[in-house]
Amino acid sequence: TTGRALAGLAGLVAFFGIWELAVRVGHVRPFVLRAPSQALHDIWRTPHFYLTQSLTTGREALIGFLIALVISLLWGAAMAASGILDAASTPVLVLLMVTPFATYTPSVVLWLGAGWKPIEFVTGLACLPAFIFATADGMRSADPAARELLSSVDAPRWEVLLRLRLPAALPSLFTAARWNVGVSLVIAYLGEGYALVSD
Repeated sequence: TTGRALAGLAGLVAFFGIWELAVRVGHVRPFVLRAPSQALHDIWRTPHFYLTQSLTTGREALIGFLIALVISLLWGAAMAASGILDAASTPVLVLLMVTPFATYTPSVVLWLGAGWKPIEFVTGLACLPAFIFATADGMRSADPAARELLSSVDAPRWEVLLRLRLPAALPSLFTAARWNVGVSLVIAYLGEGYALVSD
């Protein structure tokens, strides 16, 4: 709605206003934290450079995001169907969630070499747990009555998956996607530092 959009815009203005004020009043040095006005001035001077770099980071984040999504649909569906696989996978996924990506990124760069491959690998790895848990939980939440109906007509598993379980998982997947969009962009950006250092 219009009111919600205006509230979001007001929040952004307030955020950048407080940021600008904090930098100027606190006399923060530019190498510590730049004011938004200084950042915009730099972007205005060399827009092509920033656009090119943004598109590169965005592409790396998108590829890692999509790889994680595809793997999660398969893995999450298997977890929803098998309690043993769910019990075996959950500790690994939780460990992956709580481990800072900076601890294993250098090893990934050494393994895959410098460039875009380690960035997309680490980005996908970081997005994986949220997508897998969302897929598994969403598919398990499918309507029991609908499952019984499909079972009574001997519907094949792939049909149950596509017509019932996957649609039931979509709300959880969209929620996870909102989180993973930010995660993928941040990790792709920070991962470029490791790849450039190794290059």
